Amino acid sequence: TTAAETGPREPCPRTIAVIRAGSRSIPPTFLRKLTDAFAAGSRTLVLESADSVLGRNLSLETAEATRLLNELERRHDTVLFLTDPELTPWSEKAIRHADLVLAVGNFDADPGLSPLEQHAIEFVAPEATRLVLLHPRRTMLTGTERWLDRRRVVMHHHVALDSDADTDRLVRFIRGTAL
Repeated sequence: TTAAETGPREPCPRTIAVIRAGSRSIPPTFLRKLTDAFAAGSRTLVLESADSVLGRNLSLETAEATRLLNELERRHDTVLFLTDPELTPWSEKAIRHADLVLAVGNFDADPGLSPLEQHAIEFVAPEATRLVLLHPRRTMLTGTERWLDRRRVVMHHHVALDSDADTDRLVRFIRGTAL
C-alpha cells in the first residue's frame, strides 16, 4: 500500500505530557519503561520539573519559558513531560505545551477524573489524548468501560507492567509505526 492509498499519516507527536489518570499515582516502574522505550533509537528528553529546564529564576508563564521549551523540542525527536501527581504550574504548562497527553491509570483504582485530567479536558482535544491502563500482569480483562465512560480519548491501551513488549507496542502506536 502506498501513502496515496492509505491517506496522509498523522504527524508523530513530539511533545508528550504524561499525567495521572484516576486516583493513584503512576508507578515509577512504568515511567522507567516508557522513557526507555522512547529513548531506544531516538533523541528523547525527559523533563520532570520546570527547574530542570528553566532554572528557578524563570517563570513558566513567560514567553522566554515557552521559547526554551520550543528550542528543546527542535533539538530532540521526543520530549516527555512527566507531570507532578497533582495539578501544579509545571503540570499545567506541560499539558498546554504537549502535542499528546497520555493519561495513565492503574486499572484496579478508582477511575474518577484526576485534577490533571480535568485541566487537560480544557486545553487538549480528544484526538490528542490517549488513556493507558496499567495492570500488574497480562490477563483477561473486563470493566474497561468504567474508565472510558468518563473520558473522551482517541485511543486506549492496556499495558501489563510485567511486559516490556506492551510498553514497546504503546510507543509504536504513539509514533505511528504499529502494524
